[in-house]
Amino acid sequence: RRVGPIATLRDIVRDEPSLAAAVRKMYTGLGWAAARDGVGLGCWLVAFHAGEREARRRGCGDSSSVALGGACAGAAFWIAALPLDAVKT
Repeated sequence: RRVGPIATLRDIVRDEPSLAAAVRKMYTGLGWAAARDGVGLGCWLVAFHAGEREARRRGCGDSSSVALGGACAGAAFWIAALPLDAVKT
C-alpha cells in the first residue's frame, strides 16, 4: 500500500464522521507547532541581534558579525524550541 500526503488526507476524510471533524483532525498539533516556533523565533531574533552587536563591538567585519549572530540565533532557537518540539512529537 502506498502512503503519502494525499492517501493520508483521503483516509482522514473517509474515517471521520463529518468534514468539520476531518478538518480539525488535519490541524491536530498546530497549536504546539505555533508555540514552539513562536518561542523559538523570539529567542532567535534576540540572540541574532545580541550576537551581531557583540561581534561588531569587538571589531569583527560585516560578514563575520552576521555569521556569529546567525550561529547564536540558531543555537538559541533550538535551545528554546526543543522541549516544546519533544512535547509536540
